[in-house]
Amino acid sequence: MKKLLILFIFCVSYTNAQSLRYGVKGGLNISQFTKTENEMNPKMGFHLGGLVEFQVTQKFYVQPELLFSTLGANQYINTVNQDIRLSYLSIPVVGKFYLKGGFCIEGGVYASFNVGATQGKNENSISLSETTSSLDYGVCAGINYILPNSLSFGARFNMGTNGAFENDDETQNTVQNAFLQLSVAYFL
Repeated sequence: MKKLLILFIFCVSYTNAQSLRYGVKGGLNISQFTKTENEMNPKMGFHLGGLVEFQVTQKFYVQPELLFSTLGANQYINTVNQDIRLSYLSIPVVGKFYLKGGFCIEGGVYASFNVGATQGKNENSISLSETTSSLDYGVCAGINYILPNSLSFGARFNMGTNGAFENDDETQNTVQNAFLQLSVAYFL
């Protein structure tokens, strides 16, 4: 995590102040696990944090972010919801290409550090800290629309490329996070 923070600071420090914008971002996560043997339903969560956008060329920008994000899935066993909740501190870094009319497309990578994991509801919940991976990483792609007043609306799909769970069972190591983020951002 220390190396990613240093990279984030390095990227920000080598930019021209005129081409640098800071902002806040938040929104809805719709997450699911892929490559699982059990039938699971998508889970709603959220993401919230900050971002920095700096200009590389006239139409190409780089945007590192720091987000708190909740993911997971719902699994029903004998009609009981076994809600799986994973909390992450995420650092996505995306390249953004601005198109005409306020639209831009983006693509990049993310690294997420697991800060909490539970299964079940309320008093019946159990910790999954021993069985979840401490690091999730993957790729992401999306589209944004930015209004002239610096308000932005976006959709981004994220796909984990490593196992979300650590387990002796080899099939569990292939379970990955996949999630859609619907976001609102405001550049200050």
